[in-house]
Amino acid sequence: MAGVFVLGSALLWVGSQLAFRLDIADFLPDEPAREGRLPPQVLRELSGGGRLAIVLESDEEIDTGDVERLFGYLVPRLAVLNGVRRVNARLGAAQMRFAQQHLPERIALYMEPGALVAAGERLSRAGIESALLQQGPASVGPPGERGRNEKDPLGLIRLASQPVRSWQGVSRVRVIDGFYALPGGRAFFLTVETASTLDDVRSARALVQSVEHVLEAARVDASIGSLLAKRQLYAVGRTVSYASAVETLRADGIRVAVAAALVVIVLLGVFFRRAAAPLAISLTVASGLLMTAAVVAVVSGSVSLLSWMFGGLIVGLGVDYGIHVSVHYFVYGSIGSGRTEALASALNRPGRGIMTGALTSAAGFVALVTIPYPWMRELAVLTALGLLAILVCSFTVLPLLLSFSRPAARTEAMWSLWGDLFERAGRGRPFVATAPWVVLLGAGLFALPSLRFEHHPWKLVVRGNPESARLDRLSLEAGSAFTPLLIVSTGSTAQEALQRDREAVRTLQPVALRAGIATMQSLAQWLPAPEDQRSNVGFVRENPELFSAQRFQRDFKAVVDLLESPDPYLTEEYLPRITGSLNPEIDELTLDDLRDLGLSEDVDRHLLRYAGEHVAITYVYLRQFPWAKGVVSNFVEVSRNAGLEDLPGVTLAGDPLRSADVRVIRRAVVLASLIAATLVGSILWLRFRRLSLVALCLAPLVCGLSAALLLMRLLGIELNLLSAAIAPILVGIGVDDGIHMVERLRGGQDMGTVLREAGSSMTMTTLTTVGAFACLSFATFTGIRELGLVGAVGLIVCLLASLLVIPMGWRLIDGRRVRLL
Repeated sequence: MAGVFVLGSALLWVGSQLAFRLDIADFLPDEPAREGRLPPQVLRELSGGGRLAIVLESDEEIDTGDVERLFGYLVPRLAVLNGVRRVNARLGAAQMRFAQQHLPERIALYMEPGALVAAGERLSRAGIESALLQQGPASVGPPGERGRNEKDPLGLIRLASQPVRSWQGVSRVRVIDGFYALPGGRAFFLTVETASTLDDVRSARALVQSVEHVLEAARVDASIGSLLAKRQLYAVGRTVSYASAVETLRADGIRVAVAAALVVIVLLGVFFRRAAAPLAISLTVASGLLMTAAVVAVVSGSVSLLSWMFGGLIVGLGVDYGIHVSVHYFVYGSIGSGRTEALASALNRPGRGIMTGALTSAAGFVALVTIPYPWMRELAVLTALGLLAILVCSFTVLPLLLSFSRPAARTEAMWSLWGDLFERAGRGRPFVATAPWVVLLGAGLFALPSLRFEHHPWKLVVRGNPESARLDRLSLEAGSAFTPLLIVSTGSTAQEALQRDREAVRTLQPVALRAGIATMQSLAQWLPAPEDQRSNVGFVRENPELFSAQRFQRDFKAVVDLLESPDPYLTEEYLPRITGSLNPEIDELTLDDLRDLGLSEDVDRHLLRYAGEHVAITYVYLRQFPWAKGVVSNFVEVSRNAGLEDLPGVTLAGDPLRSADVRVIRRAVVLASLIAATLVGSILWLRFRRLSLVALCLAPLVCGLSAALLLMRLLGIELNLLSAAIAPILVGIGVDDGIHMVERLRGGQDMGTVLREAGSSMTMTTLTTVGAFACLSFATFTGIRELGLVGAVGLIVCLLASLLVIPMGWRLIDGRRVRLL
């Protein structure tokens, strides 16, 4: 006893060193490095941190003066927060100066060469006369565009604005007095970029809390709070959604764990009608968990908190071993036997079934390591290790604890009646009793192909999260998501990287609508291709008169004077606007010129050096939230068909892409199922050496899985990485129950005894696990509640199939064996 105490103390100390982590990276699938691509960790670093949007929203149009005061209060306070890289409240002064002063006189550099030739024709005297005299400004274009054509009779503004319109894409975000707004001016927002990727949820949560403190301070500030009357001020973004989801998940985990522990303890007390059994079983499971924590602490030092929460599966399955032993010690042991004989009998009678069942359960979980998500692999190894640890404790710690109590002193009539009930049910017409199970199996097979498969785990976590719903709504209203994808182009020189970046943008532009792209932010927007610039500069210099402001002003006024009643707008507004963009001495624009014009920050955002290579980055914003159904997969397919993947030195990056290829995940899930079936089947074959007995052990599992699939189909529950955990659980219960019954029947025990003794243990284990699953209904997230419902139904069906199908199958097998003899 002293040795056990010392060993337990050592395990407790080592296990206490285990750290729990909450890393977003654990929930992103593996992304192996491929030839010609930057390493995954480099791509994630280039992706930068998450983006938050601080939104000011109202039911009425908001005055930009109020926006300026509020954002002026927020920006300096947000910019100094730990983890914030940049706050974008409006177009920068340099950007606005470039757009208003420098861009107009250089607009010829940004136009397609063919568009510049067309502009030259319209700038000529003949072009002016054709537009103003022959057709008249009011008659140019279709009727629906006449008002617009009156404002641009030569069509020059439309030609010159084409590059700008291509930059804007189809995003509905507007710039009002330099501030970013949604259509109607009832919502303005600023963006907060984090300094690094927030893979650590603790960092993400700390940043979100800091941002909320700043917003709350604004709400109560005497000078700013009045601006928020009848207006909403809030933060949205993927980071906000994750932080909210994790907080909810943490609270759910504590609530569900406490409820499940209480339910299991109460059920064990009801089953055994004494305190010794629940206490002994609980201490045994705790010892196994402690051993598992100690091993993990030594090997890796940390474990994902979500994996450890789902480690409650270890408890649900590990309790089963103690129940089987305790039932034979407290209920069905020989009355009056000594403790030594009673313990030996309690370990021996269900012992082989317990060990075989533990191995099959561990094998079912080990197979999950093929699914390329870190948290899923960790959960698989953690659970398998925990089950084996509890198995060891069930044959060492549990007997020691049971030895302090007395064995069976009476026969439990209730459990005898329970076994007799199923024995009588199995003696009826076997074909009639088999029909419902055949129908259930057929229905499950029919339901399987129609189930929807969702491969991204975070979509399960954020489903039902109000912060995610708000982000999705804002993305739809803006016509653009706030989380970009990245086109990363590399080269040995900056010019080579930029050229590859331009090729990538040109490849996507024709298919942007089909790919779901709202807008692309690229350095090509500020620096046109050198060959296009040289072509346009050459055309302007070859035709200096066409682009002469003095000549155009003279010709335009002369033509206007020929009109009967010219609109003053033509000479007072339109003419100065056109002449301000005419520059016959235009020169080619370079990177150094952009820096000299004040755009150094924008250049550095799109062009940088990493690990000796030059890297050009284009930010691609999709029209919908990237984690909405089919959004990223459609983008990947369209861009692949357009030839983006064939461009040398060009690759895509960004967290949404990590879950884009559903085919890889689906294949991994199928492979895990096949490996689990192979391992379980091999263990059963090595134990029984008869195919008929292996099939008999698997029959309850097949029935339970069929019931789970049918329920998911009827309730519209998707097949995902969370519900996939049901399969190993059903393997652990369904196959375990079959093993116990077949093992006892093969040992020569009669059917009534097996149903009474093994059936009692199986019923107890199922009810405790179902009780634990029922406690998942206390969770906030829909996916976790669905997991509890599907698991509970599947386990109950496994139990009924074990008590009804196995006796019928055994009679068939045993009768055939007798006839053969």
